[in-house]
Amino acid sequence: MKFLLFCSGADVETLLTPECRTERGKYAMIGIFILFTMFLAFISGTYALYTIFKSKEIAITIGLIYALMIFTLDRFIVSTTRKEKGRNWQQFMNALVRILMAAFIALVITMPLETKIFASAITRQIAEENTIAAIAAQEKLDQGFPRLKQLEQENQKLLAELKIEQQRRDAAYKESMEENEGTNGTLKPGKGPVYAEKRQEFEARNSRFMEVERRINQQITENRQKIQSLEADKDKQYQSINKANEDSSSFLIKMSALHRLAKKDSMIESASNAIRLMFITLDVAPILAKLLSKRGPYDAMLARVEKEVIEREDRKSEDIQYGIDLESQYSKEKDKLKQGQDWAFFQNTQQFLSKQLSDIQVKALETEEWKSVVNEAVSSY
Repeated sequence: MKFLLFCSGADVETLLTPECRTERGKYAMIGIFILFTMFLAFISGTYALYTIFKSKEIAITIGLIYALMIFTLDRFIVSTTRKEKGRNWQQFMNALVRILMAAFIALVITMPLETKIFASAITRQIAEENTIAAIAAQEKLDQGFPRLKQLEQENQKLLAELKIEQQRRDAAYKESMEENEGTNGTLKPGKGPVYAEKRQEFEARNSRFMEVERRINQQITENRQKIQSLEADKDKQYQSINKANEDSSSFLIKMSALHRLAKKDSMIESASNAIRLMFITLDVAPILAKLLSKRGPYDAMLARVEKEVIEREDRKSEDIQYGIDLESQYSKEKDKLKQGQDWAFFQNTQQFLSKQLSDIQVKALETEEWKSVVNEAVSSY
């Protein structure tokens, strides 16, 4: 019970008095609400931090600190909300500020929990967005590397040119062989002058083909090296973009995806608003419990104790100030004596001091002995 009363932000000693026994249940329930809020803050903060640091130890440690901070802040808000006699408008304004603070705390706690509750829908949303982003990135990269496409087209033209030369060489070889076999041309088998002419044409075509093949292969090899270099740069940039898109575990990315998803799906938007309202109600409940309940013995005793303490401390301050003023006057009178004032004035001063400082027995002494009396009076005071 004492622990719950402490969590409620109330003065435990005052609540444990017999006069406040009817108030203990109310403040114990307030303490339970604050503890429950701290527990949810721990879960929320730990989950959000784990998505950032990917370390359970760091997430739990900082999440615990975060929960204790929320616990302390809730205790402060509830403990400073009091029921006073009268001052309804002032109490309402003070409570309104505290309610707004509690609602803000509730929203901060709710955000990470929402991303966990709607995790599957958020994952689908991010996957769709990443696919669209990857396609757009690929198109953008293709546009950013026009030279790559030019080199590929150039290689295609070179291969087409080589194929044409090969076809011409093969056609010349076929004509020479048919002339030798007598199946075409002069239709006379054997290596006659026409065959020699066709054979010479084939050798020329073959030499040209060999030269073109060597030149084209060399050019294609150079182009392919350039293509590989450009492809490597392109892949590097694509991987960089893809890595950024795939990093969907970021808390801010999840929150952004949930926001877009809520705009798109009214059911998710309604569920999200309902969760937020539930957490706001949970965090505001202790303040509302104190405001809506009537002024009880605890509030009266606390107000009385505070009033007594304030009055007592004010009296102490007045007494101290009076003593300071008296000491100042005492010093002035002593200085006057030193300046040669008459003996009658000295006796008047003695009478004044004997009335004010009852604990000092003032003696009628000579001027030299008066100094010791003054010192004794000042030190005793």
